[in-house]
Amino acid sequence: MDDELKSTLLAMQGSLAAMEGRMVAMEGRLVAMEGGMLAMEASLTARIEKTETGLEERLGARIEETETKLLTAFHGWARPMEIRQRSTTSIVTGFDERLALVEERVSQIERRKN
Repeated sequence: MDDELKSTLLAMQGSLAAMEGRMVAMEGRLVAMEGGMLAMEASLTARIEKTETGLEERLGARIEETETKLLTAFHGWARPMEIRQRSTTSIVTGFDERLALVEERVSQIERRKN
């Protein structure tokens, strides 16, 4: 082989070896980055779960508070309505009794006529 070709091949071999060294170093950095990204992912997942749990707890408390307010308001409305209904029932019962008396009197008058 020619000396010039030999020196060129040796130089190329040196360049390839240097490139291989840089590639190995780059691979190491990529592995380190991957580890960092996995740690970040775990951290973000934990934060999201913590936030989600907090939101669920607050939402549950707000729902319970709303239910309590609704039930209290409904009870406040239902109580007077129940009292009115009872008084209406007693009034209707009184009218029924009066109507029965009137019907009995009308029947007596009709019997006397016939």
